[in-house]
Amino acid sequence: MAYSVTKPPVELEFQLFCPIAIHRIKVWTKLGTLKTTCVEILSKSKNGMFHKIGSGESQHADIFEFINAKRETSSDSACARFDLFPTMGHLLASSSVIKVVLRKTARCVPVLRKIEIWGKPAKHCQQSVKDSVHKLWIPTETCVHEVTNKELTTEIRDKIDSRVQDVPEEFLDELTCDIMSLPMILPSGKVVDQRTIERCNQQEETWGRQPSDPFTGLIYTDSRKPKFCAALKSRIDQFLIKHSDTTKFQHIPRTIGTKFKPSALHSRANVPKRIKQCSSSAPVSLNLSCSSLEAAVSQALATSIRYTQPNPPALNVAVTSCRSCMATSGALYRIGTCQHLICRFCLDLQYQGESAPKSARTIAGASQQLRFNSSAAPASDPDSPVELGENPFAKERVQCILCKHNVTPDYKNVQLLSQFQSPYTGRIYGKHITGLCKARQEQVEREIIKAQNAGLMPVYHKAVQFLKDPKLFDPEKPVRPHKY
Repeated sequence: MAYSVTKPPVELEFQLFCPIAIHRIKVWTKLGTLKTTCVEILSKSKNGMFHKIGSGESQHADIFEFINAKRETSSDSACARFDLFPTMGHLLASSSVIKVVLRKTARCVPVLRKIEIWGKPAKHCQQSVKDSVHKLWIPTETCVHEVTNKELTTEIRDKIDSRVQDVPEEFLDELTCDIMSLPMILPSGKVVDQRTIERCNQQEETWGRQPSDPFTGLIYTDSRKPKFCAALKSRIDQFLIKHSDTTKFQHIPRTIGTKFKPSALHSRANVPKRIKQCSSSAPVSLNLSCSSLEAAVSQALATSIRYTQPNPPALNVAVTSCRSCMATSGALYRIGTCQHLICRFCLDLQYQGESAPKSARTIAGASQQLRFNSSAAPASDPDSPVELGENPFAKERVQCILCKHNVTPDYKNVQLLSQFQSPYTGRIYGKHITGLCKARQEQVEREIIKAQNAGLMPVYHKAVQFLKDPKLFDPEKPVRPHKY
């Protein structure tokens, strides 16, 4: 690439090892966004003059290929082909100095990324020169073959991988773009892997936040949370099994199959011995000569303890005490639905919605002089007095904030008293603003005045000029009315 102030044309001379017969010349004219559009090839004759042997111009081609039609017939399809001038056959058969001229560019500096000059030593070269060239070419040819073999191997491998290169987008994580092992559908509709959700939750925990959707930021709830997509999981597993021989997919975590633990595999010889040890204390021994697995399981379950078996029904025992206070004396009443007994005192408490200590229940039970049979007792006694509780419709008593929290204002508590004084005018807020009761309002006013006298709170005074009455007229000119 030429200097930034250089303008075309730019000439480049190449001195060869020996005179050669030119077969082809390839020129790479593009470097990034810079591009050369016109190239000329010149060769130096015996008298020291340069003569043009080829020229080419193209606005779209990145590689220019100049071919000697007498020696080469094939060309690269990716290159722009230009034939060398056949009238310059004597220069094409023997050229020792070649000049490349960059004639035009695509509004940029002249650029030449790479050049290749292919040919053979000229016929008139000495044999020693040809042998030295041959020795230089042998290791290069070997490297070319090795590179070609590697390229073929890589090309074959790429062709195999290209079959599975296009992974369906539904198999890829929306955040990491990796194939998912456990696809989860977020509340926002996006599909991500379970590992991605766990990493997002851990990141939220480091900041003291609850787990949320990484796309919408909404916190997970019972109705809004990630859900497992079984249908997509089956399609992913089918895709991975189909392409399991591909190196690209061998490192992906799998969830199919079970890894057997050695501790779970016991030899058949040890089974009778262990069963014999466990069944030595049991009253019934197990018979191991079962014809099938189902028979063995059923026979083992027959002698095992079943913890899910319901408890046996309790015996019918006559109950002669109150269900609530367990009192046996006094009037007892039987409830028709559940057949429980309850005393008269507990009935009154349930009706009134109150609770009494156990001692009061015992005293009340002992004070009953009449004893009734539980089966013959009436369902209700209309002559018994009924005690009414508090008025359920009474409004709750409203208290001021100081009375509610039992706060007593003090002149030393300036932080409390300053809330009841205007910071601009120094006026004490009235009762309609503070919301205090009459007693607390008077107490607050007294404490504020006391704090001002003690110098703990500021006293606000008006400016002196505002205390005077405005002038009705100017004393110096009483005839002319004053502006006031």
